[in-house]
Amino acid sequence: MISPCLPVLAHLASLIAGGPAPLIATALLASTGSGYSVAIYILVCAIVSISATIFLPDYTNQDISQEEAYRGPAPIIPADAFAGFTSGSQARPRPLSRADVRPSTLRG
Repeated sequence: MISPCLPVLAHLASLIAGGPAPLIATALLASTGSGYSVAIYILVCAIVSISATIFLPDYTNQDISQEEAYRGPAPIIPADAFAGFTSGSQARPRPLSRADVRPSTLRG
C-alpha cells in the first residue's frame, strides 16, 4: 500500500532540491569561476537520485491495475435499489441513474 504522505514528500523534495538548483549552480560558478563545480554538483544530485530509486519496488511486466492505489471509490447504491426484492432473489436491482449519485462523490 502506498502511503498518503509520499506525494507530499515528493513535492517537498522537488521544492528543496529542484527549486534552488539554478541559484546553487550560479553561486558555484561565481565562487569558483569554473564550470566543473557545477558539473560536480549535478553529478552529486544524480547519485542521490539513483541511490534513492534503488530502494523502489520493481513492477516490470506486472499488472498493477489491481493495486489499491488504482482502485476507484466504491459505487454508492441508493437504498431503494433493492426495494421489493427478498433475500436470495434472482432478480437484479434497477440500474443506477445520474440522479442516484450524490454530487459530493463525483470527481471533477
